Amino acid sequence: LYDRDARRPFMGGDKAWLAEPARLVTIEAVCARIEPGMIEAAAAHANGALAGGESAELPEAQRVGFLLVFMPYVVPFGTRLELLRRWLVTRRNELISQTLQAAAIAGWRNPITVRRDALLPDAFSELRGLGEGWRLPLRVRFFSAEGLEEAGIGEGIAKEFLVDVLREGFDPQFGLFAEGAEGALYPNPAAVLRRRDAASWFEFLGAVLAKTVYEGILVELPFAPFFLNLLLGRTNTVHDMPAYDAQVARSLAFLKAYDGDVEDLCLTFAVEQFTGDAVPPDQRRAVQLVPGGADVKVTAANRAEYILRLAHYRLNSQLRGACDAFLRGFSQVVPREWVGMFSPAELQLVLGGSDAPLSVADWRAHAAYSGGYHADSPVVNWFWQVIEEYDGPRRAATLKFVTSCSRPPLMGFRWLQPAFCIHKASAEEARLPTSATCMNLLKLPPYESLQALRDKLTYAIEAGAGFELS
Repeated sequence: LYDRDARRPFMGGDKAWLAEPARLVTIEAVCARIEPGMIEAAAAHANGALAGGESAELPEAQRVGFLLVFMPYVVPFGTRLELLRRWLVTRRNELISQTLQAAAIAGWRNPITVRRDALLPDAFSELRGLGEGWRLPLRVRFFSAEGLEEAGIGEGIAKEFLVDVLREGFDPQFGLFAEGAEGALYPNPAAVLRRRDAASWFEFLGAVLAKTVYEGILVELPFAPFFLNLLLGRTNTVHDMPAYDAQVARSLAFLKAYDGDVEDLCLTFAVEQFTGDAVPPDQRRAVQLVPGGADVKVTAANRAEYILRLAHYRLNSQLRGACDAFLRGFSQVVPREWVGMFSPAELQLVLGGSDAPLSVADWRAHAAYSGGYHADSPVVNWFWQVIEEYDGPRRAATLKFVTSCSRPPLMGFRWLQPAFCIHKASAEEARLPTSATCMNLLKLPPYESLQALRDKLTYAIEAGAGFELS
């Protein structure tokens, strides 16, 4: 019922699924102290494995653990998100206290060396097979096309590195991912034709995406809901077909409702393995949906089975290998059970943030200042006045200019790490604002008028000028 409501709402919103208020108070209190082991034990129990040993946790913690595995929607999304963030912070702090042991992980090289004009292959070469080393702080040395090392090294530069690797790796032109309806991304079934080591690439990109979750970095990539379903261990159905291919979905709906002689449509229980136009004719193969499917005609009696089998093949079987590899990499950094307490739509928010209107008041309330600026500095007040004047797209462009992401952090700017900061830059009036996205830092010169600040900031965010890594 919850999945049906998520596809086509009929319950009146997410609040309809929450536990009753009296129980919810207890559940949220337990969530504030529950440890990851409880949800992992519940997930193991769901898979038929023994948790092993007697738990020292309170009985209600065990029950909440089962709720988070089997019925997470009865707990508010914000509570589950804070739970995930607490576990990630705890995991990072544990590694900091065990730096020497963690640094001894085989294959770990820090910093890594990456050429700008060979970002993706260099990243793959340096980081593939890293395993638990992904949880360590990542430091990157960038070299320009001329072979010169760029200024800046540290965890901050790693933020830009991770975002750029994902942007290039998920680009359909690279061949590993394809675009579904409305540009949503999913593993390209024909990726194996482009790259023999496609599975290793999917595993690598899964680890990179998990690393952004681990570090609290939002990535603006639209993931197909049926792809997220598979990552969450769910099975797609024909209802998910519109997100894969709207035309195929319409064709199946037409077949289901067709009142003529179905055999006149000349369909059989065999389909092409790859449907993309870029697949060469000599590499096209037919897949049998049932044994001897090429000789089994689709009739009025078996068309329902045909529809279900075709949808299952396109949305599950054909994507399973790539998704398993992707999840294998993801789980090296963030345990699968930790994200399993989110629905596909919620997981998209966790990965990429919300496109809800940006709250300037919240942004300003959690801003910091340095270099001589303070909250009441004239230039600072002018900046916020300009932001108030901007429309939604320009506000988003300003945020992206400083943080590399146009979307605000989920649950507000208090979760942005490091905090958004306005730093007093050089006093040159002609200088443009610049940013250090690694530190969420806006370097704003002390302009002498509101109009000068408005003109320079607008030019900077619209032209992409003034960006630097320092």
